Amino acid sequence: MSINEVIMSASGACKLIDSLHSYCFSSRQSKSQVCCLREQVEKKNGELKLLRQRISRSDSQVRKLKEKLNEMKRNSFPYLNSLISQDCETPQLNPVMEPLSWMLGTWLSDPPGDGTFPTMKPFQYLEEVHISHVGQPMLNFSFNAFHPDTRKPMHRECGFIRLKPDTNKVAFISAQNTGTLLIPTGEEVLTLLGHFITFSDSSCTSHSFI
Repeated sequence: MSINEVIMSASGACKLIDSLHSYCFSSRQSKSQVCCLREQVEKKNGELKLLRQRISRSDSQVRKLKEKLNEMKRNSFPYLNSLISQDCETPQLNPVMEPLSWMLGTWLSDPPGDGTFPTMKPFQYLEEVHISHVGQPMLNFSFNAFHPDTRKPMHRECGFIRLKPDTNKVAFISAQNTGTLLIPTGEEVLTLLGHFITFSDSSCTSHSFI
């Protein structure tokens, strides 16, 4: 039974008690009516007692489950305490990555992009980009492309963005769902229109199952 039901039951019991007092001090009410009200009050008190017992048992079960879960975490992942802060505070951005802080966030292409490949018909796609950090001297990224109408997943890739300290040299370490690993490098450029990263080459390209 929910807390609201408990409150309503308690409210009903209080109203019955008030009614009993009113009847007891009224000469117009018969003894049978007072006895009937007393029985109803006693019944409500019994129901409230059962509800309190159920709530107490539920609280006890929740505490036991939390204790068991914490014990399982300690036994199965003893190293988590050293990796994850107990208060789950967001880590500070590493100073090395401060010049690329403008990239952090979730980005969605709008309008849809146009894709062309020699072996495929032209197509359109939407792409969601999520860039985050965990306080290390790099950014984490994931690119997820999907069909603009059906939302069917298409191209996907994830990896890291590194910045050579004290320079504007940027490298993307990207693993793609096509089985390709790329490490394109480039430079961050600041213009009147905003920040850009221009890529000059792919210093490393690897394909799986070739």
